[in-house]
Parts: sequence; structure tokens; C-alpha cells
Amino acid sequence: MSKYTSDFFETKKEWSKIKDELLACYLKPYMQKIMFTRLPVNYIDCFAGKGKFADGNDGSPLIALKIIEECKETSSVKNLLMRSYFIEEKYGDELSENLIGFNNIEIIKHTYVDSVKSILQNKSGQNLFLYIDPYGVKCLDFNLFRYFTQVGANSVEVLLNFNSFGFIREACRVLKADDGIIKSLDDIIVEIVDSSFYFNFSNLLSISELDAVAGGNYWQEILRDYISEKFDCYEAERKITTEFCKRLQSFYKYVVNMPIRLKAGGLPKYRMIHMTNNEDGCILMFKNICKRFEHLVYIQTQKQGLLFEFDESPENEIIDEIVVKQKICEFLKNCKEFVHLNVFISKFITENGIICKPQNIINILKKLEEENMLIVRRFPELKQFSKEKRVFWEEKRNQSVEIRSI
Repeated sequence: MSKYTSDFFETKKEWSKIKDELLACYLKPYMQKIMFTRLPVNYIDCFAGKGKFADGNDGSPLIALKIIEECKETSSVKNLLMRSYFIEEKYGDELSENLIGFNNIEIIKHTYVDSVKSILQNKSGQNLFLYIDPYGVKCLDFNLFRYFTQVGANSVEVLLNFNSFGFIREACRVLKADDGIIKSLDDIIVEIVDSSFYFNFSNLLSISELDAVAGGNYWQEILRDYISEKFDCYEAERKITTEFCKRLQSFYKYVVNMPIRLKAGGLPKYRMIHMTNNEDGCILMFKNICKRFEHLVYIQTQKQGLLFEFDESPENEIIDEIVVKQKICEFLKNCKEFVHLNVFISKFITENGIICKPQNIINILKKLEEENMLIVRRFPELKQFSKEKRVFWEEKRNQSVEIRSI
């Protein structure tokens, strides 16, 4: 059955706005910082779409280009080579019309898999940011995530929209789950996906093709357990996402993800997964995800107030300070040598997920320092014109914080 229609571009839905806010609120500080490397910057939107919705809302291409132009105008770094690539096979003509007036852009009217390697040729020593927002899962190739790190770039960052539940539905079909399970999954898809937009299951996938999407065959055991009712689809979705992210960690030091759901406690429409080898980028996305999650909670409850303060995490878990402190203490045991604060936090959330806000982690580390349960080394150590020791808990250009276990 054909499940994808161009009606998707008629009106920009709330969940699509959240997704693009995650991109926009990260991209601006990323561009501001990466420009100071004074190395060429390449922005690649791998599934660009039309660039604009019929209701007048900007799509990801226009959002990104406006941010890039603003950063170029306000930065003290001038004459830096910055180029943007937009891959869009189906709506390339509409995209070209919507991007008239922007410079240093290239629109590629082919598929992502066929185009991205050619774009990345001769990008050694440059900076790469890839936004991968496909219409489904069948066009993803896990091996490309490895390839991105092998082109010799100065830095690589990837923001991926992973349709985890769409993957589950298709995988259950391939594993020949009974009709009742398939019907229940279809009902859930209709509930969590707008009626104007369905995931594209034309040219249905095989087991080997799903292995290629997932980066292994781990999903088969998980979904066989789900089919045999060892756990529900919520747990199956989370297990597959966890294993998918673990495999990404073979190429990227820091991998974090955010489920996008518009109903509290509901299944996610998709997962936004961020990959980087830079701890500053990971911290920046960590803060960004927390802000977007608070906005999602507001949409779900229509209530302002205290959100995500040792309460409910993006994974619908109730996490309190005692649990987070225990996890931090356990993680600290591995820090026999001094490690930078941002590296510690990035590794912690990659391993444990986003279970609290950045400031919660800092507050716990402060208490551990006061309780003489960790050693802190700061640079500069003393306040200017004073012998008084500094107590800051933030790393930036002229100051750093290192910690280790007792």
C-alpha cells in the first residue's frame, strides 16, 4: 500500500516544528563556534523536501540558510568558505524555487544514498554537519554513518531523525508476525502519525535490508521477544533505539537521542539522534534537548511550571536526585585520572541517557566536592589579584574544570 503523499507539505504540524526547533536551536551556536576553526564548513540536508510548507512555514532548508547567513554577517571571521548542499530527488524543482536568492548552495536532484558520498569527496580537513530527516527507514544505510567519519574531516556532526516505530512495524511484517499484531501496529501508526503523512513502505524491505538499516541483526531477537509477548511495543522501541545508538558509538564518541511524542506517555513519532566526537557539541545538544522536552511537556499538558526537575525524563521515567547521584558516583569510579568536566558529562549522558538537566549534574558534583568524594582541579585556580580559590563549574575558552575520583 502506498503510504506517502505530498499532503505532508501542506501544513507544518507541531511535531515537525519541534523537530526543526531542535535543529535551529543547535545550528546557530554550532555555526558561531565552528567558524572560529577558520576551516571550510559544509552543511548537508540529506532529505530537504520542498523547503517551504504551503501554509508559509519554513522547512529545514530555509531555516538553516537563514541561520547561516545571520552567523556570517555577525561573525568576526570573514571570507570563510561555507557551502550548503540540499539533496531532494522528488521535489527538487520546488526546492530550487524556494531557495532563490541564497548563495553558495547546491541542490542535488538525486537520492541520498546515491549523492552523499560524492558531496563528501575532497572534504578532508573541513567541517561537516549532516541533517538526515528521511521519509521512512528504507533509504537509510547504517554503513554511511561510519563513512562520514572516514573522509578525513576536521569535525563531523550528524542529526538524524530515526523512525524507530516505523522500523518495528516493517520488521514485524518481515518476521511474519500474526495479523493481529500487524493490525495493532497499524492502528498505533495511524494514532501517532498525521492522517496526511504515512511512512513509505513501498518496495518493502527484506531481513537483509533491515539489517543494513539497523547496523546488525540485533533487532530480530528483540522483535521475536515482542511478538511472543515478553514485553510491549514501548519496550521494544526503546530496546531497538538503545542498540542502534550503541552501534553508532563505534564511530562517534557521544550519541544522545530525544523521543518526540505529543501525547504524554505515548509512543514516540520518531527519535532525534545526535552524533559527534566533540564534547562541546554534545553538551550543547544536551541543553537543547532539555529545552525542547520542556516545550513538549507544555504542549502535552498546556501547563507552565517546574518541568524535568528530577521528575519525568524524556523516556517517561520518574528519576529522582538520589538515583542520579548514585549513577554519577558509579560513573566516577572509572575516573582514576583527571577528566575534563564536559567530557565527563558527555560520556555520562551517552551511557545513561538524558535523565536530568545539565544543571542537576553540576549540582550533584558540587555536593560531592563538598563531601570530599571527588577531586576538582580548576584553571585558573586563583581569582585575579587574590589568593582565593575559584569555584566555577563551567568550561569555556579561558577556563577549564577537571575532576577525578578520590
